[in-house]
Amino acid sequence: MKRIFLSLLLLAFFAYPAFAELEVQVDGTVVGGSFASQVNFTGDVTGSGDSSLKTIVIGSNEKSVQFGVNDFLLPDAVSSLSSSTQPGLETDNELLAIVWADGETTPAQVTFRVPQNYNSGGAFKVFVDESSSTTPNQVDFQVYVNTSGTSWDSSATGQTPVALAGTATTPTLVTLTPATDFDSLAAGDIVTLEVWRDNVVTAEGDLELYYGEFYFN
Repeated sequence: MKRIFLSLLLLAFFAYPAFAELEVQVDGTVVGGSFASQVNFTGDVTGSGDSSLKTIVIGSNEKSVQFGVNDFLLPDAVSSLSSSTQPGLETDNELLAIVWADGETTPAQVTFRVPQNYNSGGAFKVFVDESSSTTPNQVDFQVYVNTSGTSWDSSATGQTPVALAGTATTPTLVTLTPATDFDSLAAGDIVTLEVWRDNVVTAEGDLELYYGEFYFN
């Protein structure tokens, strides 16, 4: 009997949407809840409105679309990335990477669809390294946002290059946040990300990109 009750209780709990918000009284009672009379939690609970009610977010609500090295293409060439293109594909640190040598600024490009569970936010992370840290490399980028039934996006905001940590042979997960292009981003939009090695700084080491992702709430 206890086993049946517990199973029904768990089933009712997971009937709530993942990462849902629940109104919970300070004593742990769920307002309007039907799966249990109380939720147990530790630590302080803060919120606004009625002091007897608080909002709790269950779990993390961050999601991501992930890109491998082979998902990127060259936007201004008929060939795919290879060992003979600029940037090119190389094996560094036992892994395949897109590599820009000093003076190479051609972007690598990836296009993806914003997932249907997109709600807000939107930025990128790239896992990068460099062969020399005398002057840290910088990652530059831009995005294009297109939507079915509308004219092509033909312009992109000039973004601010992001510097690496400055430690050669130690990878860095760099965050790239578009300045304004994502102001009206919506589920179903087709986004194109272009990343390249900023050649304004005097860095001489190679820039190596191993992985990328689009993350959102």
